[in-house]
Amino acid sequence: MKAAQNKDFVFRFSAPLPLAATPTLAYTLPDGTTSGPSAMTPAHADVTVTALGADRRTLTLSASASAASLVGVGPGRAWLITAEDGFLGVTIVRVDGTTAILGDVLPRSLSLTSSATLSWAGYEYTIPAADTATRGLINTTVAYTTAEAPTNRFKVQKGTVEVVRRPFDSGLTHSSLVSAMPQLADMVPRRQQDLSPQVEAALEELRLYVRDDLLADQTEDDIFNPEVFLEAHRYLSAARVYEMVAQLDVAERMRERALALFDRAMRQLTLDTDDDGIIDSDEINLRRAGGKPTDARGTYSLPSVQPTQREKDIAIEFPRWRGMQH
Repeated sequence: MKAAQNKDFVFRFSAPLPLAATPTLAYTLPDGTTSGPSAMTPAHADVTVTALGADRRTLTLSASASAASLVGVGPGRAWLITAEDGFLGVTIVRVDGTTAILGDVLPRSLSLTSSATLSWAGYEYTIPAADTATRGLINTTVAYTTAEAPTNRFKVQKGTVEVVRRPFDSGLTHSSLVSAMPQLADMVPRRQQDLSPQVEAALEELRLYVRDDLLADQTEDDIFNPEVFLEAHRYLSAARVYEMVAQLDVAERMRERALALFDRAMRQLTLDTDDDGIIDSDEINLRRAGGKPTDARGTYSLPSVQPTQREKDIAIEFPRWRGMQH
């Protein structure tokens, strides 16, 4: 996870099992200051389920639930907890008043002689801007207790949030993806609201490509114009959608197009090479293409006799790097 410097950051946690109590978040800032543990906020309060439809996809709720529960961490993920049949993981794809529609048919009929509970899996906590003022790693600890028989279990999940000036993002969304590629609008999986998971997965893939082409002391977050990767990101997202439905030949063509667009974007970078937060004239439209001097490292010692011009060129093009003697 990455947070923008001096901005509030919403930390999200998706419970792997139904919880016996609200999870807490504690974190340590780059300077060693600690905060918490503090209670996290659930995506939605638990709701009582009074009936299951004959299609095994429709739940009748005792009170209206907000469609806002379908966004954020683990969109629509919840637990259907019953007295007779234990609990089942479900995905809510639509909420209409007191009716909730599941993404998948339940594997079996459930006995609801007594009411069941719909408990959302998502929780979040806002780390304030004051705590993201310093770039570096925030170490996080989520403590939670799962509701398991016969004894509840206490568990801890550790992680990090990296605070950077500008988290890398091309700006692609589900809406802009299907606007340019309308055929994808009909390919949204039944258990999803949109293609945002594919867009996010493609962004992670794009980050890996960028990191591989930048110099060792640079990251994708140093790029001031990440929007130049928008088209490459669009085709990578489309490739993942087609891979999802096993149209691998189309996916391969989409990925080839994405990589070609990626190469073009890498020739138009604006990089904060001196890390001062300001773009200078020599940091605009940097061309990152082809090999780099650091791709081949070694120690090239010139002979004691008069070196040839080629030997001089080699010594200049491939400088010696400490610890990389061959």
